[in-house]
Amino acid sequence: MNSTAASTTSAVRRNPLVKQFVLENDRPSKISHLNFGMLSATDMMRMSEVPIHSKYTHDVATIYLQPT
Repeated sequence: MNSTAASTTSAVRRNPLVKQFVLENDRPSKISHLNFGMLSATDMMRMSEVPIHSKYTHDVATIYLQPT
């Protein structure tokens, strides 16, 4: 990439910390379509298994107090 291309791309970037004016649309939005579907049997089996590496997985009191 040459120096002129680098200077033009840096000029396009905006600082995410700078406030920007946002136009709000007051009229309701129209949903164009919905898609419903089901997982395949292999996808359900794959998503139903979760490896457990610690006995402190669901204990809220020990989330921050786990022994090291």
